[in-house]
Amino acid sequence: GISQDFGYSLVIDNENNVIVSGTSQTLISGEDFITIKYSPSGSEIWAKRYNDSAFSMETCNINAVDEQNNIYAGGIAAINNGWNYTVVKYSPVGNIKWVNKILIPTNQAGYLYSIITDNSLNVYYCATTPGLGTELVKIDSNGTTQWRRTFQGSNYGPAVCVVDKISGSVVVCNIVPDTVNILRTTKFAGNGDTIWSRYYSNISPADLCTVNGDIYVTASSQNSSITTLKYTSGGNLSWVKIYDHNKINISRKIIPSSSGFLYIGGNTSSMYSDFLILKYSFNGDLIWERTFDSNNGDDGLYDICMDSSENIYASGISNNGCSTVKFDKNGNYITSNIYKILPDETSWGFSNGYANNSLYVTGYGIGNGTGCDIITLKYSTLIGIEPISSETPSQFSL
Repeated sequence: GISQDFGYSLVIDNENNVIVSGTSQTLISGEDFITIKYSPSGSEIWAKRYNDSAFSMETCNINAVDEQNNIYAGGIAAINNGWNYTVVKYSPVGNIKWVNKILIPTNQAGYLYSIITDNSLNVYYCATTPGLGTELVKIDSNGTTQWRRTFQGSNYGPAVCVVDKISGSVVVCNIVPDTVNILRTTKFAGNGDTIWSRYYSNISPADLCTVNGDIYVTASSQNSSITTLKYTSGGNLSWVKIYDHNKINISRKIIPSSSGFLYIGGNTSSMYSDFLILKYSFNGDLIWERTFDSNNGDDGLYDICMDSSENIYASGISNNGCSTVKFDKNGNYITSNIYKILPDETSWGFSNGYANNSLYVTGYGIGNGTGCDIITLKYSTLIGIEPISSETPSQFSL
């Protein structure tokens, strides 16, 4: 029968398998977590649906994979006792190892923004909830909640976190609850103790990363610029860079390279939105800026990734299709591709990743009488972005 299937997050394990997580809705079970594992060739290894009970509703929007290829799917679930933050851990063969549920005390639907693992297979996630604010939660490798830290307030905004695998600390960026875009960056020890907190006004976090203990934050500001900050491991603010150019600019993702550069993906618009890629040095110098315009309405970037040659791949939506654009490390445009399940219907690309000379993109689109279907695409990147097959990409539907 018709189902509504939405792919939101993609990760790749160390065997180059592709794992997609999202939400699947049917008339029988309602909304459930859905996680699909594909081989590098695109064969479906397994697909697992998580449903707490016959009367529950589960919405999954993020996933992660650890160094042992265990998979984590995160979201929220409405069950008998109210709304819960929910994380499901799967073994590499798709068996559930544990489910961690934490009741949201305000009994309102929250949102999980990011989920990460450390070297000891502990799991951290950031969540925000109306009436509660922002929370950082740590779960150990056995699925037991170790601690949760709450930045309490009536209003809330986005929150992201990253593990510094050198020190074992975790860094969180969130909007200070009940303020107008005051960004708080907090570093926690592995035991949950606060090491330091720093504040910066009038910006909202998009993403962050760590390099050799230093912390890089990208954020969108109230005056429509993209602000990038660098903190040392001790919390000293090294530099702040603001990208404006008299347009509406929104940041979404930041990734570091091994050669000493940062790549930021986002959107820029005056009348219509375009993809925007910025390249900075670790010292904060803007090396180049590039945009992509499909010349057919808005182009919305959602994710970026990088290959070993430092080519950059940006994915999102263009011309009502799941779009991907490739730039080389010098900012030269290489190629682009737009995919739709049906020519006259809309498809989106929300998450991408690169491994073993191939680019993978996931999202969803409107199918032929099947409602929304999860899209997972594989592109060969040896001679530019070209589909490895003219066949319809692997999809999951019920």
